[in-house]
Amino acid sequence: MFRAIAGFLLLLSALAFSSCGDDNGSGAGSDTSPTPFIAPEALTTTQALALLDEIEALVQEPNRALVALAQVGEAQVQERSLRILNGVDDVSGLDDVRVSLESADRVGAGEYLFNVVRDDTEPLSEPDTREIDEETLDEIDLTSTFDEDHSDQMIVSGVYKDAVTKMMQLWYGLLGVPPEDTPEPT
Repeated sequence: MFRAIAGFLLLLSALAFSSCGDDNGSGAGSDTSPTPFIAPEALTTTQALALLDEIEALVQEPNRALVALAQVGEAQVQERSLRILNGVDDVSGLDDVRVSLESADRVGAGEYLFNVVRDDTEPLSEPDTREIDEETLDEIDLTSTFDEDHSDQMIVSGVYKDAVTKMMQLWYGLLGVPPEDTPEPT
């Protein structure tokens, strides 16, 4: 069932991008139409969990120099780290991503991961404001899911910027049909 859903989502993504027309709205393709989306190779569950381990480590132990540049208190950083890791109330955290991955629910893991990036990675303060540049976004945000216009860059917390880029890489790695080492749901 999951493979059918994942395949369907991949097909919809491909159709959406391949049906883009030219700029004059005629629907006819032109030399300037975007290249159809080709999903990156799907990560195995083992690979996805290893990447999630890296992300959690970046969140649990933020770079002290970046925290100092943010000009915020340790309590504020700790509170944000806990929110990213564990969620709050009905807001998902990386713990939900892990549970979903371990249950072979890649769609749920992707949804939780998307929510963490969108809800929990805003700057802690004005000095903490950092951008993920256009070139990096072009490499990691393949369908402009996280940032619609890469030319305006994506504003995130400098303290968590490296974790955010890895979260986006993990999200794209969850697309498609995974290789065979993915365990069956329990």
